[in-house]
Amino acid sequence: MIIEVSPLILLATIAIAGLGPAITALTDAWQGAAGIRSLAAGAAHSSAGWLSWLAIAGILRPDIDPLLVLPLTALGGVAAVLAATPARLLGRGARSTLAYAALWSALVFVPVAVALFSAKGFLAAELATVDLAGALPVLVAGGCGGLAVLVLDGRRVERSRGSNPGWVLLGLVAVVWALWVLWLVGMELAIDEITPLIVANTLMTPVASVAAWLVVQRIQHAKTTPSAAVGGLLCGLAAIAPGSGNLSAVGALLTGIVAGALCSLVGYWAARRTGNFIWLVVTILLGGAGLGVGLIGAFATRTGIVFTGQPEALLSQFASVLIVTAYAGAVSLACWFVVSRVARRPAASALAGS
Repeated sequence: MIIEVSPLILLATIAIAGLGPAITALTDAWQGAAGIRSLAAGAAHSSAGWLSWLAIAGILRPDIDPLLVLPLTALGGVAAVLAATPARLLGRGARSTLAYAALWSALVFVPVAVALFSAKGFLAAELATVDLAGALPVLVAGGCGGLAVLVLDGRRVERSRGSNPGWVLLGLVAVVWALWVLWLVGMELAIDEITPLIVANTLMTPVASVAAWLVVQRIQHAKTTPSAAVGGLLCGLAAIAPGSGNLSAVGALLTGIVAGALCSLVGYWAARRTGNFIWLVVTILLGGAGLGVGLIGAFATRTGIVFTGQPEALLSQFASVLIVTAYAGAVSLACWFVVSRVARRPAASALAGS
């Protein structure tokens, strides 16, 4: 596997690598429990994703642009963090969450990333999927990884919520947002005429998503909260990741509005029904990024259905989301089932011995 590096790629790789710990700290702060342990947990789970990508991609040697190898390694870490976040927030032990992150990365992230970024991959060659940042293997598949944990294990443990100063949450949001911009700019592989569009869309779309999210919250609950604004912002970041270089300003704003409104509706409904706040995290990842990928087929400049009147691009984009969701969901369920069963055996043996 050939690796090429440029200053931009190195900067983007460092930024992406920092996203894992930053997102871990932010999700913990959103729940009122951020601290040094959050950063350590993010680094540990990121490492599991890096190692899985390097090991398996080194064996498979997929036909991937050499400039993408380092960024994809770092993205493997982000995906592993996202997949393991619900299990970690539910209080599952470090051994279980790290084992899940490593196994999930090997069986879910690597195949989906190869399918998207390899010239011969199914998503790239057969569906011509447009996804600049790798939202499908990182955010959509990562959301499926978290969903599997909630489906199999989500109601067994409830996490108590503490409190963090508002400036901590605000600072972490700013860090994640800045790293996100560097991620998307870096995945373009060059500073060119598209770069200002990527930056502008990554700044605008989360604002539109926040507005839509808060409007839904106001209609449903007659109030708006800072934590809801954070949810809307993260949803907007997830939604713009795949198409930041393909959407006009209007298309980016519409994507943010649609994603923010729908994810707010679904997320709060699921959280109320289950009594589990973590459903919001999964909805933001799976729903926000899935809609972002799909809506490229609607709003992408010159190729979206709004411009061409032809449905092929829209159908192809949403088909990509459905295929990745089905594959990642099924394999994630199997991964967490195996990891959770193995983790319970020592505990059961210890109880039997006592």
